[in-house]
Amino acid sequence: MKILKVYQAYFSPTGRTERIVKGIGKAFSDYPTADIDLTSYETRQKEHSFKENDLVIIGAPVYGGRLPAAVTKALELFHGINTPVIVVVSYGNNVVGDALLELKKCMADKGFTVTGAGYFSAQHTYLKELGQYRPDVEDMAEIEAFGQQARKTLKLLVHYDIQLLGIPGQYPYEKPPMGALPFSVATNETCFYCNLCVDRCPVKAISTDNPKEIDGDVCIRCGACIQICPAQAKFFSGDAYGGLQKKLSANVGVRKENWCEMADRKKC
Repeated sequence: MKILKVYQAYFSPTGRTERIVKGIGKAFSDYPTADIDLTSYETRQKEHSFKENDLVIIGAPVYGGRLPAAVTKALELFHGINTPVIVVVSYGNNVVGDALLELKKCMADKGFTVTGAGYFSAQHTYLKELGQYRPDVEDMAEIEAFGQQARKTLKLLVHYDIQLLGIPGQYPYEKPPMGALPFSVATNETCFYCNLCVDRCPVKAISTDNPKEIDGDVCIRCGACIQICPAQAKFFSGDAYGGLQKKLSANVGVRKENWCEMADRKKC
């Protein structure tokens, strides 16, 4: 298969999924490359069409064992013509669930041929001690090696059979997409109204007039505003948040593994 252009697409509110996608993409750095940042609300409203000689590397975080609804909606506007795609998800060192299988199905249903897949651990948004600093140096070495293997495999493959990929998960999906969580994002007095959070919010939940005002019904608790705030004014708030952290803490200190596979059954 001759690849003419590589697209790196990612929904990455905290930047960790973007690192994973671009880590895989390093193997294709000598190709013309374009980024599609699906964290951007405007980008998710656009149609994205790809040819047979394009390669798409796409990544998203796991939200409650499923893909974020913002991602599945955006992928309705993706269109491929037997376009090879590598699908990856980042998970907070907890559970992957059906998210990777869901991403595979979303892409296959839109004309893409899934030639590779993987899930990789990343620091959890709601408890930094869970998978802290991941993807770390060891993870990035695995991720970049996966990219190199993907390049070799794509060069040799003539026909792609997506059934060869042993992606974990089940369909129909075990859980519904994650809904609103019973805690909120609050803002303290250190906010100096720079509005960086307004621009970064992937769902336009923060008021452009007053960044302290957040629409709790629209907010997806992704942590993008917390991550970008230079004054550390944004934070998760509520009794339910403390309860969730306590539940998640059971996996602190456990290093969950990564997994990836190409269509020729080569694993990382």
